[in-house]
Amino acid sequence: MASVGVKGMIVACDFINALNAIVECRSDHDDLLKKARLVNKLILAGFSLSDLAYFNGNVKIQYKLIHKSSEYIFRFADFIASIPEAFSDSDGSFQGVLKAIQIVASSAFDTFRVAFEHSALVEQKYIEEVEKNPEATRPEYEVDARGEVNIKGYKKIDKAECERNKEISDKCSAGLSYARIITESGIVGKTAVAVNDVYRQLIEFLDLRNQERNELIVDGRLNLARVRRIPLPLHDNDFFRQHICPITHEPIRDPVLDPNGITVYERSAILNWIRIRPVSPVTRQPLRADQLAEMPALRAEINRRLREFEPLIISRLRNGEEDDL
Repeated sequence: MASVGVKGMIVACDFINALNAIVECRSDHDDLLKKARLVNKLILAGFSLSDLAYFNGNVKIQYKLIHKSSEYIFRFADFIASIPEAFSDSDGSFQGVLKAIQIVASSAFDTFRVAFEHSALVEQKYIEEVEKNPEATRPEYEVDARGEVNIKGYKKIDKAECERNKEISDKCSAGLSYARIITESGIVGKTAVAVNDVYRQLIEFLDLRNQERNELIVDGRLNLARVRRIPLPLHDNDFFRQHICPITHEPIRDPVLDPNGITVYERSAILNWIRIRPVSPVTRQPLRADQLAEMPALRAEINRRLREFEPLIISRLRNGEEDDL
């Protein structure tokens, strides 16, 4: 079973989730589903706190089993509810999908953790029984053709077997505790974002130097006006940093304007977004492709800036600084 320190971190995670649920309810107090999840989060925080406070103390095994069985029901309910809510709140970006996966994975880890803790308690119960009565028995189960689990008989309790089973369950619950803590800490997410960034840069490099090379070379000269994305060496340029797509979080190459008259998107990114979810990622209002406005002046300025920086890109290519492209 997990140590007191790990259980303390589980309590912290549950209370942080409960506080986040409170904030969400305050911002949207008419959403009944969010209210239900808030209640469930508070109950889970209570289970974790009571687990830390007395679970390893002098409490009868029967009460511990009731405690864990009840907690499992609420953990499982939270896991089921987390799936549609996490992905419905996702903005469709890599970071948004990753965050949704983290929420669901964290809830799944916790559900299995409690299941293994319950299993360890069951084995502990049989150990205590056989210590009091060497002839004590435990049921044996079988699964019938309909998938139902039935008791097929009883066998004498083997203390050594119970201790092995308990040890396995304890190790599994401890591992799942660490998995949940790591997931909610964001370590996995930050690593995945970093890997995705490297992957994006690799695709950028291959796209520029291989797939588009024939298109970019016009009369023996590099023509950046034909690139589909802003080259990486220009991402820190003041002009391009002023025009960042809220979906890709990269400088915009082919701009289109949201109906709100303020937000500018990368055309391909917003069209892909609309195909998945026909709402504005900024205003959350219904959005169709034909509502996006062209921005010829900004596009012309982007092309002008790209032509201005062609010597810089050519110089980097000649100097072999391919990793920056």
